[in-house]
Amino acid sequence: TAAVASTYHSVAPIVLKDQFKIDPAAMGRAMAVQAIANAVVGGFALGPLTSRFSESAIIKTCLLAMSFGFLALTPAALQPTHIPWVAVGLVLSVFGHTMAVVLTSQSTTRVGPDEKGTLLGVEHGIFSGVRIGAPAVGVALFKAGGAVAVSVAWRCSRL
Repeated sequence: TAAVASTYHSVAPIVLKDQFKIDPAAMGRAMAVQAIANAVVGGFALGPLTSRFSESAIIKTCLLAMSFGFLALTPAALQPTHIPWVAVGLVLSVFGHTMAVVLTSQSTTRVGPDEKGTLLGVEHGIFSGVRIGAPAVGVALFKAGGAVAVSVAWRCSRL
């Protein structure tokens, strides 16, 4: 999931600029909306959600929503406007961020106090490693076949 999300986030600005021809200000607004949505959900909705539902249920819901989101990217990439692509990206971002927070919460409760720092370091080291390689993969896919090639690859990775 981290590789797919990292590839999406690295290629999304290129898709918006090169395929949909939006200006940098509009691209910045689209990316800001994602960041704000993640902050709002993480800051205000995640607590009540984890109180009402199990962490496993939240993770399963996030995976399901992301699977449908990646399926929706291909038709979104074929639209004449960037709005569907940005909307799907927002869904992917919010559910992906929520899942990452809940997974970290789950993993840290399963180790002793002395191992929490090591676990978080290893987790974030893996995430960072994936984020280093994912942009190259995403850009290569985009060069090979545009946004459709990228969205099909993401969809296939979710199977």
